[in-house]
Amino acid sequence: NLFVLASTNDKKMVDIAASRPGRFDLILDIEEINSSNYHSLIIRETDDEQIIGFFTPELLSSFAMKKVTGAYIVSFIKQLKSVKKNKGSINAKDFEDYLNLTYNGFYKSNAENLKAVGFKRRMKWKIYYKQFKQK
Repeated sequence: NLFVLASTNDKKMVDIAASRPGRFDLILDIEEINSSNYHSLIIRETDDEQIIGFFTPELLSSFAMKKVTGAYIVSFIKQLKSVKKNKGSINAKDFEDYLNLTYNGFYKSNAENLKAVGFKRRMKWKIYYKQFKQK
């Protein structure tokens, strides 16, 4: 017997011949994550009550509006746990800073990310350096 398991996150990308009726015995459609799943995902990824507490209902609603993926949430929680382990604690500012940093890195297109590290970025560093030197 031969058993083949296939998965995709975009059925439109499956080859036409492979997607004809009868090619797969069973096709499961798994819906996108939604706000009611976020909390259980967060609890699955960490038992740290402080980190869990930062994920307010308002933030989870914002995640839902922005269609934040489960993969992002898992990655973000890993970052938070790492920060807490290294610093010994984590506060609301740390949480917000890492949310902004990781969200922008995860969801910006490559073109946007390239602009962020290009010439304009270096100009900001030069200005900062001048201000620092004057002190």
